[in-house]
Amino acid sequence: MRELRNYPGLPHAWSAAAYLRSQGVLARGYQREAGRVRLAMLGGPTRYEAWVAVAFDADVPAAEEILDEFDALPLPSGSEWEAQTEPDLSRLPTDLAVPCEWCKSDLRPDIDARSREGTPVRCRSCNRDNDPVGRVVARHGPEALLDCYPEPSDPDWIDEPTLRALQLPCQRCLYRLTGLPPIGQCPECAQPYDKRAIIEKSFLDIQI
Repeated sequence: MRELRNYPGLPHAWSAAAYLRSQGVLARGYQREAGRVRLAMLGGPTRYEAWVAVAFDADVPAAEEILDEFDALPLPSGSEWEAQTEPDLSRLPTDLAVPCEWCKSDLRPDIDARSREGTPVRCRSCNRDNDPVGRVVARHGPEALLDCYPEPSDPDWIDEPTLRALQLPCQRCLYRLTGLPPIGQCPECAQPYDKRAIIEKSFLDIQI
């Protein structure tokens, strides 16, 4: 795996990675911590950076050229970015407590996929409003929201047509499996392959 470029936000990195995949390069956008120790010593919040990585070193030169093309494209409107950055709080781990700011009662029974930042959730115990995203971050830190963004945590984040078009190498002889079914045998060396297993193994170093 090779990190290529840092982007201003996670949706921007996702879009760059999707652009690479549309042209056959296995890439992923993700978010990781940056400067945690220094900021923690100062009492500030954890800072995160959004990155794009490609799975195979051989793809780096082509990926750099493709990203140059992507970076020259006009950015989406603010509303489109906002739609992609909105966390889905229904994806929070079921055992994660989200306490009311006022009485500390658990807000989880009233948090669902419709709960958004700026849309208040009313506590059943004290009848006061809470910002659900703010309460998650206040109690557990911004990293608790990482599971609430759909692309990185979905096992099928690459659809079937893209999977077929990716230039994945055979794990034995490096023959490119482009255009072949998701599961089969390499036509060059007869090694069995599973494209999704290759992809999963390629990004084991990414903590998402």
